[in-house]
Amino acid sequence: MTHLALAKRLVQRARRRGADQAEAYVEVGRDESCRVRDGEIEDLSQATSKGVGLRVVSKRRLGFAYTSDFGAASLDAMVDRAVALAKSAAPSPHNDLPRRTELAPAKARQDGGDLFDEAVASLPAEWKIRAALEMEKAARGVDKRITAFESVGAGQTVSEAFLASSEGFAGQVRGTAAYL
Repeated sequence: MTHLALAKRLVQRARRRGADQAEAYVEVGRDESCRVRDGEIEDLSQATSKGVGLRVVSKRRLGFAYTSDFGAASLDAMVDRAVALAKSAAPSPHNDLPRRTELAPAKARQDGGDLFDEAVASLPAEWKIRAALEMEKAARGVDKRITAFESVGAGQTVSEAFLASSEGFAGQVRGTAAYL
């Protein structure tokens, strides 16, 4: 199942369990980096993350729950927790999810330019190592008085976010970033 399909399914579950409105947000990401010091690799790391949040409104009462466990039992428990929290919250006339038409500008921005670059997403570890070592060497070459750095690094981030709402919106955005 895709992450967008998961978000849609969680919205449907929340509605079946008593929520008047529901919105699910799924985010997945990967960070890779290399730090060097004195011409040697100090740290080479890769980390992944994922999580899902569910916001529900029931009788103008707001509930929210989050989990990083995508197992069926954990997702069911998260839906139940969000609905239960909404039932115990104080009502407010301001507790309402945005309508599809209110989210349309976000979709227009997404279609206006992709923030994802496959070349950045697939940068090899060797690039990060080489970039960090070259940056340290270049910085030392600026002035002979520069003798040490706390650390010098290079890396990249890849992220994707998926949103589904009972109010008619479903979409995704993805992005990459490289840094020195």
